[in-house]
Amino acid sequence: DEILRPFLWRFWTKTPLKGRIAIFDRSWYKRVLDERVDNVLKGEKVQKAFNEINSFERQLAEDGNVIIKFFLHISKKQQKKRFEKIEKNPATAWRVTKKDWEHHKQYNKYLIAGEEMLEKTDTEYAPWTIVEAHDKRFATLKIFSTVIEAIENKIKQEENKCVRDESNLSKELEGENLNGLSTSILDKVDLTKSLPKEEYKEKL
Repeated sequence: DEILRPFLWRFWTKTPLKGRIAIFDRSWYKRVLDERVDNVLKGEKVQKAFNEINSFERQLAEDGNVIIKFFLHISKKQQKKRFEKIEKNPATAWRVTKKDWEHHKQYNKYLIAGEEMLEKTDTEYAPWTIVEAHDKRFATLKIFSTVIEAIENKIKQEENKCVRDESNLSKELEGENLNGLSTSILDKVDLTKSLPKEEYKEKL
């Protein structure tokens, strides 16, 4: 089904309802990274993909969504240690696949592609937060504090917007004909103004 549609389609259908939260692991950036490293996505197609992502995120933001993007970064050495530790435990060994090790070998390529991705898609309405993920506790605290701050800021913006809207509405209604709470821009027109017919013809 997805092959027949734009690559962002499967994310359009998963965007949360108002008041809800959705969490995406790698999200629409996975395709850009993987295909960039594998040289499937190159040339103008790379910039086109970034433009589509920025446009998609702008639409979400303008619709009132708060977009919080995290890039969890660890070194190649640290990544190898984690893979080996996970593989040693029979209960978690399945989590590290052959594909993961292939990507580990391509670490430097992914690093370059990741830096380009961050540069092209770091926007005012959907900024990136880079998390130094070597220490789990530090990473957890940084993520939680970033989420809390982003949501609190959005709430303040909405509250201020409501106050401004109410203030503007009060000013508009001052001195207006409030009969039935309906007014028109034409109600403000001065219909007493007139011109003599001859003067009108001359001006016309």
